[in-house]
Amino acid sequence: MLQCGMPRLIYSNAELTKDDKSALQRQIEGMHFVCGTILFQEEEEPLGNIIAQKLALSCDTDLERAYYNPKTGRKNFETPPACIRCGSRSNLQSHSDLHQAELTDGKECYPICHTCVVAGKMPVALPGAKKRHSQARVENNAKKQRARTDLAP
Repeated sequence: MLQCGMPRLIYSNAELTKDDKSALQRQIEGMHFVCGTILFQEEEEPLGNIIAQKLALSCDTDLERAYYNPKTGRKNFETPPACIRCGSRSNLQSHSDLHQAELTDGKECYPICHTCVVAGKMPVALPGAKKRHSQARVENNAKKQRARTDLAP
């Protein structure tokens, strides 16, 4: 977590040692970290050649998709559910809530919180999510009905 509260990812091809984790924690705690800030220069020891991070991020950038798919076999490492739009872990909408609100186009989506839905931010479909045509049809019919009602004198 950082100043804006959005979880950000750090990538490594190898598992970090206890010393590496301590050095990373000290670096994060010792700096004013903002999304996109470089944690370590490439030549900086001990972690500059071990870790990588995405730099084209801002506090307004959605949570990285890799957050939801940590590699398996990492000693039971599991990321807690978080809103893809703001990183919040509270007031997450269920898939059935999103379907009922006609926001999914019949697809399964990443978690999104109530605050983001109310703010008009749309859910993001999971990659490769199969469209449930019956749900999409229900959502489209409801949208058409609302549009007709809005146009009626």
